[in-house]
Amino acid sequence: EKDFDPAIVNRAGLYLLGYLDRSTDIANPQNVNEKARMLYAIAAAGDPTLVAPSLQALFEQQRAALNVQAKAWTVLGLMEIGKDRSDPAIQALLGDITAGVIPSANGNHWEITAIPGNYSDAYSAGTNETTAAVVAALASVDANHPLIEESVRWVMSARRSQGWTGGAGGARRPSHIHLNSLRG
Repeated sequence: EKDFDPAIVNRAGLYLLGYLDRSTDIANPQNVNEKARMLYAIAAAGDPTLVAPSLQALFEQQRAALNVQAKAWTVLGLMEIGKDRSDPAIQALLGDITAGVIPSANGNHWEITAIPGNYSDAYSAGTNETTAAVVAALASVDANHPLIEESVRWVMSARRSQGWTGGAGGARRPSHIHLNSLRG
C-alpha cells in the first residue's frame, strides 16, 4: 500500500470540504449521496475530526434522502470518526441497509437508481458497487454480520460473470478496494 504525503491528503480533504460547502440552490441542490461518499473519503484519508459534525448532521438531517450506498458510506464514515457498533446512528443506518437487501439464488445484493443527468450517481449506481460498499460497511461494524457471506458470494458471482458493470468510464477501483479489505 502506498503512503501519501499527509500535507497533500490534508489539502485534498480541505478541497473536498470546500466543494461540499459551496453555495447551492433549489435548481442545483447538493447531492447528499455524493456528500456521504466524500465525507467518508475525508474521514478515511485524513483527519476524521474535520468531518465528524458533517457526518452526524448528514445522518440526523438527511437520512431519509440517502440511498443505500450512501448509507453504507455514512456508516463507514461514522466508524472512522470513532463511533462504535452500538451507536444509535450506526444501528439506524444498519437497519435501513438490511431492510433494503434483495435476496436471490446467487446471494444478497442491493441496488440504487441513478438520478438522470446526475454524473455522481451514474458513477456509483451499479449493483456491484453498491453491494460492495454495503459489504464493507457491514464488515466494519461486525465482521460476522449474517448478511456478509451471501453478499460477498453475490458480488464475486457477478464479478466473474460481468465484471464491474455500471458507473462512468469503467472505474471500478473503489469496490475492488473494499472487497480486498475483507481478505485476511
